[in-house]
Amino acid sequence: MRPLAVPSEVESALQVGAALVISISGGKDSQALLNTLAAWHRERAWPGPVLALHSDLGRAEWKQTAEHVRRIAAQAGVELVVVRRPKGVLREQMAALGGEGQRPVSSLRTDR
Repeated sequence: MRPLAVPSEVESALQVGAALVISISGGKDSQALLNTLAAWHRERAWPGPVLALHSDLGRAEWKQTAEHVRRIAAQAGVELVVVRRPKGVLREQMAALGGEGQRPVSSLRTDR
């Protein structure tokens, strides 16, 4: 595997068991990063966990995203942690408050 440029502070933290958390959106770039870093973590045999983190955007997500991120985390052999905003979709809340320049809630795409 090609070497990666990692700051010495990060390398030191990983050597003593810090978690490596990789944010994934479900896109090809984050999938490639997850695969590379998970393999790199295993190769280096660091003692801490490696996790994939997905921030679920609610209605703004494609309907296939949840299953896709589950699949790519499983393929990489890492635990998936999904976080959601507890108060709903931020964009809708801003529009409801009459935020300047915001499209009305009814114009938001929901067909994904």
